[in-house]
Amino acid sequence: MSLNHIHGVQYTPSTVSNAASIKAEDLETLGIAYVRLTWMDLTSLVRYRAIPVSYFLKMLQSPRPGAAVGKCILGMVNVGFAEDFSLMGEYLYVIDPTTLRLCPYEEGIASVLGWFQEKAPVLGPDGHPTLEVEVCPRTTLHRVVECV
Repeated sequence: MSLNHIHGVQYTPSTVSNAASIKAEDLETLGIAYVRLTWMDLTSLVRYRAIPVSYFLKMLQSPRPGAAVGKCILGMVNVGFAEDFSLMGEYLYVIDPTTLRLCPYEEGIASVLGWFQEKAPVLGPDGHPTLEVEVCPRTTLHRVVECV
């Protein structure tokens, strides 16, 4: 008896979208109404905050373009919170403009990724001031890639 463990949708290079990044100044010309500030939480749920394009463009003019997000958002599990996650305080979700893409699944919407950062420097594990948030999924991925 042969066991076949293939299940789910099989993706190949020909089926994965190769969406090119777009420039923020082209959003209105492309008919984009909203930009989703998108992140993956620690339970592998994709979360986002929808921002009108006009406000998104204003955000990009600030020294640290981003949006305030409650620290508890990364610790949400269903309708509760994981142990040891603070229910108080905010992170700044800092926009990474190189990740700005059109959403192929929803017309008039673009998506952008970012990094969770502390609003003000805190002492890191090495004793030096840092803005880095250790539980930020992209920061974690970056650390893993650096080790490989």
